[in-house]
Amino acid sequence: MLTAWLALLIPLGLPASSQATSGRTAHLTCRSGRTVFHKGAIRAFVVVREFKGERGQPSSPFKTFYVCRPGSRTPRKIIEGAPFTRETAYQFKLFGQRLGWLDYSEGVQSGYQTEVGWIDLRIGRVRSGVINASEGLSNEAEEESGLPRVPADNVRYAIAGDGAVALAGEGGEPTEWEVCVLPVKLHALGRPEPLYVAKDGQEGVDLDSIAISETGVTWITKKGQPESAPL
Repeated sequence: MLTAWLALLIPLGLPASSQATSGRTAHLTCRSGRTVFHKGAIRAFVVVREFKGERGQPSSPFKTFYVCRPGSRTPRKIIEGAPFTRETAYQFKLFGQRLGWLDYSEGVQSGYQTEVGWIDLRIGRVRSGVINASEGLSNEAEEESGLPRVPADNVRYAIAGDGAVALAGEGGEPTEWEVCVLPVKLHALGRPEPLYVAKDGQEGVDLDSIAISETGVTWITKKGQPESAPL
């Protein structure tokens, strides 16, 4: 997100060294912010702060998401938004000892991305990975090569015991479907590795059927045909 933030600040003439501030920052507790997920001792919440532009430059609100987990009184940051960016975290789900989510961010001027992520509720480790991204250029051929393009208009995901994420996405015009897996890397989730891709007119995917184990990913087609891929 830092790269996207700087890319947005520079056209606006804001110094890259400017910092997002909200005056006096209130002390964070597990009762702070607005709740976006709550189950038992697990609570995810969002706090909205204000970026203060310098020398008459514009200001902008931005969001930061946190999780409070069992046995810890200190909120753990999971998503740090950026000024001049619209941020939405959704589809919070529990998979064993991990809480997962999807995150969509869109620059006010251009560019967007969708991520999938999780927090290990036992130790507070956070991992995330981009599944779909665009620089927002009118000519897609001019964009940075290698950007993930998993269809993300409608997405479902599942998390394995080792943290790998299986994901089924649908989107585009004409509609496409993709099943992929994001392996766990040292500091993040890896790039999406496609397991199944279907174009318009081919067999689509029942997104809600996506599942993952330590040995493979399974899903069901729109016509009810079970499919699988080993890991």
